[in-house]
Amino acid sequence: EFVGYMEPGMNPYCPGIHRIQMINMAVQQLLCSTECKTLDHAIVVIRTAVQYRVEKQRVQNAVFDVQDPQPLIRALVDNAVRSHITALTLEKAYSNKGELSNDVLLSARNGMLPLGYSVLDVVVTDLSPDPAITQAMNAHIKAKRDLQTAAEQAEAQKVLKVKDAEAAAEAKHLSGQGVARMSVAMADGLRNSLESMRHGGLDPRDSLCMMVTTQYLDTLKEFTSNPKAS
Repeated sequence: EFVGYMEPGMNPYCPGIHRIQMINMAVQQLLCSTECKTLDHAIVVIRTAVQYRVEKQRVQNAVFDVQDPQPLIRALVDNAVRSHITALTLEKAYSNKGELSNDVLLSARNGMLPLGYSVLDVVVTDLSPDPAITQAMNAHIKAKRDLQTAAEQAEAQKVLKVKDAEAAAEAKHLSGQGVARMSVAMADGLRNSLESMRHGGLDPRDSLCMMVTTQYLDTLKEFTSNPKAS
């Protein structure tokens, strides 16, 4: 007949009448590995770490009802993992590890507590798909990144061309303004020269001939001093 449990320390008992069994009350860890299939038919192996201990208030159940708790915990973990993963795609499974841990913890805790064991925590330590699937996923991710990089480079080239075109247009605009101002200045200078010559007693025809001759001589002088000038 079960009498009860004693805390560590000095406790009296009657040999021959009482039988003592040592119980490990420390937190223990069980590593589980579950193979299952996702919604998109990818075979994955889910590895979990389960922390559990004997519940003091239910030590009688733990001692007399359960011979080895680990196979029971593994069965509960496998059932919870497969029920959760089969409803998710592989990509969703990677991003829902926290939700998976909570589901497995709830299932294992509810299943083991009546048997005298308290499941404290469940951690998903690894999610490993088949190597061929991993290679295909990496190739898909690389292709997406290459496509994004190409699009960014094309956009950058487009911006550069637009900027070059804008700069060329602005340069031509400024050059045209410079030519216009130069033409206005030349016309003003020519008009002022003709006006001065007219006041000096020269008629317009003689004034124009004199100006053309002067420009011709200036050009010859410039050419002789710098033959490479055009």
